[in-house]
Amino acid sequence: MDNIGKILRQARIDQGMTIDDLQKKTRIQKRYLIAIENGDFDQLPGQFYVKAFVKQYGEYVGVDTDPYFAQSNKTEDPDQETEIYDEDESEMEKDPISSSPYLTRHQDHSRWHSLIPQILVISAVVLVVFVLWFLYQSGNKGNPKITDKGNVTKVKESSSSQMHKSSSVASKSSSSKIQSSKSSSSKNEQTKVSLKAQSDSAVTFEVTGFKKSGNTLVLKSQNGNSWDQVQINNNTAYSGMVSDGQSQTVQIPEGVTSFSVTLGATTNSKISINGQDVDLSSITTQGVSNLTFNVKDDPKEN
Repeated sequence: MDNIGKILRQARIDQGMTIDDLQKKTRIQKRYLIAIENGDFDQLPGQFYVKAFVKQYGEYVGVDTDPYFAQSNKTEDPDQETEIYDEDESEMEKDPISSSPYLTRHQDHSRWHSLIPQILVISAVVLVVFVLWFLYQSGNKGNPKITDKGNVTKVKESSSSQMHKSSSVASKSSSSKIQSSKSSSSKNEQTKVSLKAQSDSAVTFEVTGFKKSGNTLVLKSQNGNSWDQVQINNNTAYSGMVSDGQSQTVQIPEGVTSFSVTLGATTNSKISINGQDVDLSSITTQGVSNLTFNVKDDPKEN
C-alpha cells in the first residue's frame, strides 16, 4: 500500500498538476492528499475513506488502483464524525445508524391467514344450505299435494335443477369477492418513501408498503462517479464505486426493518426502492451523506 502513494504522486507530477490543483478537482482536503502520497493512511478518517480517496485520486491522474486493494479484506467504517472536504463547506453531523433485528412472525397473524380458506369454505356451505332450505320452504307453500308418482318425480327434478343453479351462482359470487379483495390489496401495497428527519447530511426516511420478500434497492450515478456503501443489520451488503451512468442493485433480505446507505458523492447519486425514486433534493452537501431507511409496519404479502 505504501507504493501506491509514490505512484500517484509521480503520475500527478507527470501531468503537471500541483496538490492545490488536485484538491480543486477532487474536493478532498489537501492534508489527506499529502497523507496518501506519503503512505500515511492512518491519517485518513477510516478504511472506507482510504479506498474512496485513493480510488478518486487515481481516476484523476490515470492510475488504476484496484490491484492495490485486491488483497485487502479490512471492513470499512464510514461512521465517523470527521470533516473530510473543503473547510469552506458546512460541518457534516452524523447520527448513529441503527439497525434492527429481523422481524419475527406473530402467531396470531399466521393463524388468521391460515383460517381464511376455511372461513370462505364454511361461508359457502352455509349459503348453499340456506338456499336449499329457502327453496324447500317455497316449494311446500306454493305447490298443492300431488299424489301422482310421475308428477312427483318431475317436481323433484325441477327443484334439484334450481338448487344446482343457485349453488353455482353462490360459488361465482364468492369467487368474485375474493378476486376483488386481492386486486384492492395489490393496489395498496405500492412502496412509498417519505422524509422523517434530517440533520445536515444525516437523513432518516420512512418506508411503507414494503413487500414480505423480493424488495430491491438500486444505486445509480449520473454526472460523475460515487463510492457507495449499503449496510443491513450491521453487515455490509455492498461497498464499491458506482460509475457514471451505471447502476447497482442490492437485494434486501426478508424481514429487514431498517437499513442504511452511505453516498460518497451525493450530487451524483440517485436511489430507488422497489421502483420508487427517493427524493434527495433536501440534501445540500456535495460530498458524503448518510441515509437511514426505517420500514413501517409488517411487510405485506406478495
